[in-house]
Amino acid sequence: MIVSLALMVRFAHDASGLARWLLGLVHSTLQLVSVAAVMMIASRLSSTSGLRGGWSLVVFLGVIGVLGGIGGMVGMSGYLWATNCLGFHGNEGFAPSTTRTRSTSSGSTSTPRVP
Repeated sequence: MIVSLALMVRFAHDASGLARWLLGLVHSTLQLVSVAAVMMIASRLSSTSGLRGGWSLVVFLGVIGVLGGIGGMVGMSGYLWATNCLGFHGNEGFAPSTTRTRSTSSGSTSTPRVP
């Protein structure tokens, strides 16, 4: 948990001082709570499905994949929206709307570099 807090404080680079620590604390707490909630829901669903052994594990991992993917996407979008409303993370909130791929001479695609 300490490492997560330190990384989230580092991620809140637009803020300074106490605001940076508070943003990091909120972000870290939301991540840990969401992971715990997804795992508890997946555990409950896989144990009440009536399956045993390997099939219960498959259901558990499938539910984690689906709920974790949806929850992660909505959670990160909500976090960037809320912090953008507070004046933080403006670049990260805007970046997905401006990223385009382009073809290179070898036929592969690449993401353009931002100066």
